This record gives sequence, C-alpha cells and structure tokens, in this order.
Amino acid sequence: MTPSILEKSLFLKADAETVWRYLTDPGGLETWFHRPDVPLEVGQRYSMCSAGGTPITGEVLRAEAPEYLEYTFHVPPMGESISTVKWRITPVAGGCKLSLIHEGLPQEAAAFGLVLALDAGWEEHFGKMRSALDQLLAA
Repeated sequence: MTPSILEKSLFLKADAETVWRYLTDPGGLETWFHRPDVPLEVGQRYSMCSAGGTPITGEVLRAEAPEYLEYTFHVPPMGESISTVKWRITPVAGGCKLSLIHEGLPQEAAAFGLVLALDAGWEEHFGKMRSALDQLLAA
C-alpha cells in the first residue's frame, strides 16, 4: 500500500524572504493559516488553534531561512500519530515556488477521512496565502 503523503506546490509573486515570514512569523501565519503562540524557530514547541477550535501542536525540527522549514504536526483526530510538515521555497523568475510535503499521516482506512480533510484544508490555506501576499504586494 502506498503511504498517504500530501504533496502540493504553488507559485507566488513574492520573494523567498517574504514567503518565509508568512511561514514562520505569527502575524504572517495568521493571515492565511492559524496564529501560533510563538515564532516558528528551531527547537521551538508551538501550539495554535484552527478556526473550528481544533488544537494543533508540534515542534520545529529545521528552519533554514529562507529555503526550508520542517516541523511536527499533530491534531487530536490523529490519535498517537505525529506527522511532519516540510516546506521548501525555491526562487523562480518573478517570485518563488512554495512546496509542501505533509507525511506521517495515519494509514488505516478509517483515517482516510482525516487525510481528505487535511488535503482540502491545505488547498484552502494555499488560496488564502496567495490572496494575503497579493494584497501585501499591491499595497
């Protein structure tokens, strides 16, 4: 069986440093995802709450500004499983490419609804990030 790994990417009309701030700074994260209680820095444990009230917790494993960020990610529906979110920012002409890999998700059939919900959630959040960055750059 193939493991459930979410992989997504999008192109943004912003430089890598700006996108990095949107991935690590509580104020930036708040504009498109959820506001963490602390900046996302190596070794830092964080917590945040989804719009629906679901707690999200984890620890930042790697932070190599402005190219790579990796942290653990846990929500209660995952049970004992702890997943990992990996972000890569790659400069391209006119902006950058942002890539996401979310792995370590529960594999049993009963958990597939959670995988679908996370997949849809990341899609929604990517759209919010694009809109937030477009508004920032238009100002």
